[in-house]
Amino acid sequence: MLKLVRNTFASQTLIDGDGKHIKWQYIEELHKLQEGEGLRAANKLRTPHIEWQRQKMKVNLASQVISNSVGNALELCLALNLPQFKGCEATVVFLKTFDRLFDILNSRNPLAKNFKAPMTLHNQHMWKNFLEQTIQYIRTRKNTSGTLMIHTNRKTAFLGFLMAIQSVTALFSDIVIGSPDQLPRLKYLLTYKLSQDHLELFFDCVRCHLGGNNNPTCRQFVAAYKRLLVQNEIKASKNANCTNLELVPILTVDSSTIKHTTNNTDGTQVTICQTLQQAVTERADPMVSEHDYADTSNIVTLSRYCENAVFLHCQLRRTKR
Repeated sequence: MLKLVRNTFASQTLIDGDGKHIKWQYIEELHKLQEGEGLRAANKLRTPHIEWQRQKMKVNLASQVISNSVGNALELCLALNLPQFKGCEATVVFLKTFDRLFDILNSRNPLAKNFKAPMTLHNQHMWKNFLEQTIQYIRTRKNTSGTLMIHTNRKTAFLGFLMAIQSVTALFSDIVIGSPDQLPRLKYLLTYKLSQDHLELFFDCVRCHLGGNNNPTCRQFVAAYKRLLVQNEIKASKNANCTNLELVPILTVDSSTIKHTTNNTDGTQVTICQTLQQAVTERADPMVSEHDYADTSNIVTLSRYCENAVFLHCQLRRTKR
């Protein structure tokens, strides 16, 4: 559903209940700004996210675009009074709403906080109110013709999220709240356990055993299934559309875990080193003194956007610590 929302968002302009436009153009402008400045405002937006048509099936590209971090970056650009981001308030609300909804419907860590936390009786007031508001928000989105999105040809994504909200709420009432005579009840509900990711990963392993064949015969499927049970556990390939977010073994026996350590060089650091080396090389008249470390171009002067982007990165590092 999130991929379909991204496709609709990138293909046409949406209108909220106040008549404000929700445009993909702001995402493209943010990407151009970040590429031009050389710094990202604490988000993962890159060229593959903009050219999403080439990799439509990858969920991570959709989730990294429709995210709270991209919404915060747009708010930063709006606070800096950058003209290309004027009127992006509705787009920010759109991104943050679906990001929080995706977190609630994709919770997998019992110790997580805020909207990524499992659904429990203690935090019911938070996620329940948000889901009720989100239902009304989705139902009132329109296209440029004034037609509600749930009545257009692109209705699948929006109706799918509405159905997911109602289904998860009903499951919570049945297996967490339950009735007094219904025991035992669950303490919390992790919605990621209801995802089809596990089936997607298993089918990806079956495809790998069959040479990438999407339509195996019964005999081929049985043979691949037996090999997976005897030889391997489920491990996603590098080109899989679905990524393995947690270890879910399909065997009851223990299997050894091999940790591979690689020394990868950060591409950003290489770029900065190359920039400094080029700046020193291109300088016409080098200084002849004991303080030759000052013989570089002035790279300390940053734009207002870069200053705020550096501040955001520092705040994130402090939060992680």
